[in-house]
Amino acid sequence: MNTNIRKEIHNIIDEIPEQYLTTLKALLITNFTEQEIFYMKFDHPDSELKADAKGKLTPHGFLVLKGSKANAKAFEGCCTTRLIEIRNKLIKENILTPKDGYLEFTQDHLFDDPTYAGSAVLGAMSYGKKDWKTKNGTLLCDYEKRYATTTQNPTYDTLIFENIPNTFNK
Repeated sequence: MNTNIRKEIHNIIDEIPEQYLTTLKALLITNFTEQEIFYMKFDHPDSELKADAKGKLTPHGFLVLKGSKANAKAFEGCCTTRLIEIRNKLIKENILTPKDGYLEFTQDHLFDDPTYAGSAVLGAMSYGKKDWKTKNGTLLCDYEKRYATTTQNPTYDTLIFENIPNTFNK
C-alpha cells in the first residue's frame, strides 16, 4: 500500500475519539478480513445454562455477534459483581433484550476478552478460552496456540492496511 495513504489513514484514526476507537478498529478488522467464528452452545436438559452465541477474536478483545443468544438468568452466586454490572448495563442499553427464553444481542458487542464475553453470555463464570470453540470443535486456547508461532496470524497493520477492500487500496 502507498506509504502516503497509510499515513493518511493513521492520521484519520488518530482523530477518532478514544471511546469509539477500539470498537471501530475491531469492526474494521472483523469486516475486512476472513476470521474464524467461535461458538458457545449450552443446551443440556439437566442444566439451567442455555446459550447459543457466536463471536470473533480481535486484537482488542472478543466481539460477540449480533443475534447471539445469552442465558436469560444470571447466576449471582457464580458471578462476580463486575460481571453482573456488565450484564445489567447491556440490558439497560438494549444490547441484550429478552427473546424466546434467552437474552439476544441486538448488535455486535466488543468485550475486553473471551472470558468476559463468555461469562456475559452464560450469566455465570466462564473460562472463555475453553468455552468458545470453532465449528469443528477446536478450543479457542488451542486455536491461539496453533497460530501464535505461524505467519498465518496476521498483525494488526496487516489486517487493517492489506486486507481493506480494493476500493480503499487504490
